[in-house]
Amino acid sequence: MSSIEEIAKFFVIIRPVLRPVVVVPERLGVIAAEIAHVEIILDRSAPKAVDAADA
Repeated sequence: MSSIEEIAKFFVIIRPVLRPVVVVPERLGVIAAEIAHVEIILDRSAPKAVDAADA
């Protein structure tokens, strides 16, 4: 019988991470910022098996 740790090796967790790119205009006397665009990064990680008491 396989353990949960052995089965977890067959899976990959993929989650999107949204990162805004902020641009600050170079105008005298103006304090402002705007979001130029949003980068989407796919973060991949292996699942981590935890005990029910630790969850």
